[in-house]
Amino acid sequence: MSRFMDAVRAEWLKVFTTRSWWVLGLVMVLYIGFTAALMALLTSSLFGPSGDMPLEGTGLTTMVYSLGTAMGYVFPVLIGALSVTAEYRHNTITPTFVSVGQRGPVLTAKVAVQGTLGLLYGIAALLSAVLASVFFFMGQGMSTGLAEGGTWMMFLRSVIAMGLWAVVGVGLGALIRSQAGAIVVVLVFTQFIEPLARMAGGFNDTISQVTKFLPGSASDAFVGSSIYSEITVGGAGQTLLWWQGGLVMAGYGVVVVVAAWLTRWRADVS
Repeated sequence: MSRFMDAVRAEWLKVFTTRSWWVLGLVMVLYIGFTAALMALLTSSLFGPSGDMPLEGTGLTTMVYSLGTAMGYVFPVLIGALSVTAEYRHNTITPTFVSVGQRGPVLTAKVAVQGTLGLLYGIAALLSAVLASVFFFMGQGMSTGLAEGGTWMMFLRSVIAMGLWAVVGVGLGALIRSQAGAIVVVLVFTQFIEPLARMAGGFNDTISQVTKFLPGSASDAFVGSSIYSEITVGGAGQTLLWWQGGLVMAGYGVVVVVAAWLTRWRADVS
């Protein structure tokens, strides 16, 4: 336990003595805030009580509030991956292993610290999405959903989802080791491969049976609202129940971390 706590303290020190955590966090907040404001402006104008196609309910507002996880989950994945790959890039992983004495506590500490940082990213992304959009909804006389328990449960699950994404990032970083390689893999998969696959699943039920288990789809199901789900489920697309999505997301985190431990983490450092 003492080795684990030493590793945790060292990991937090590494986080706060580098710029990557707050630079990525700032970019995420600005990106999510701008996108949420734009989406709120469009949806409130079109679907608000005075719009051309008025709709009732809070589905539109929660869809905008969930942009933090639907579009911002790449940021905790990257920060989790960089926490590992940066050590290999700058050759600090060997002193880290030597100072702690065992490799297990190092990986566990990275999972704990980066998972916590992912939760903080989740809170920041959620606040950015809500604060940037809620006044547009209020201005159009739409229900903001903030008085409903279901909305707050969605908020809680969205924060947890961002923590799980950071854990997945740690596992990916430990598996890939290369900083450039990890960034390319994360961006290509999250921004191109999975969105295209989910779009295809929206038109084909057989494909949808597979794509609903992809990490982004599982995360959206766990949160309970997503712009991607709204786009794809309208056709042949299907989604998991919220608790199923949570289990799948947790499973991804466990699988990648355990795979990293069994393969690359215990290998010699070159």
